[in-house]
Amino acid sequence: MADLRLDDADILIIDPDRNAANAVRYALQAYGYPDYRIGKSEEDLLREIKDWEPDLIISELGLRGKNLSKFVSRLRAHELGVSPFIPVIGTTSEETSEEITEFNDAGGDEIVTKPLSAIIMKDCIEKLLGNTRPYLVTSTYVGPDRQAAFDDKSGYSIPVNIPNGLGLKLSGKFNQDTYKAALSVATSQVTRYKAESLSKEILVLSMSVVI
Repeated sequence: MADLRLDDADILIIDPDRNAANAVRYALQAYGYPDYRIGKSEEDLLREIKDWEPDLIISELGLRGKNLSKFVSRLRAHELGVSPFIPVIGTTSEETSEEITEFNDAGGDEIVTKPLSAIIMKDCIEKLLGNTRPYLVTSTYVGPDRQAAFDDKSGYSIPVNIPNGLGLKLSGKFNQDTYKAALSVATSQVTRYKAESLSKEILVLSMSVVI
């Protein structure tokens, strides 16, 4: 992959600890000077994504009693009025298997452990850029292709090809009209497939009751 340059990206950083948020910003500046916004709470996160839809969200998992995983789940379900496909990187200084599972099951993209470095962030973002796998949709899950999608009771998961806005911007291939059209198609597919998967689950449950 060519040298990573983030100059054309819009990145939202959320962390209750301002020093930790600045550490993320300084790490990313090794690869250019994207447009940043920084917040410290879930309220900031919800406000910023609506006022200024970012290409990438980097957020601490624990947000003063709130849970980033619940936000990601709502985002992927298209409940927040913005693209449900914005990549989300979770950061934490106290990584636990429970946190990882919860974040992954919600449809989060990557988790990185503090303290962060430029190399760690570069590797993480390049992984997002190089990921060409579709999202999987079930009655209970929307997100990157992973085990959570196969834990759905119906066993019915459908792949959806999603537009990679971050990748398009950083490659210089972003076209607003083309992106919006692709986003509209993918979002409609997710809504339809989620309903289909739920119908399949209800059918499976009803058949088990009859048996």
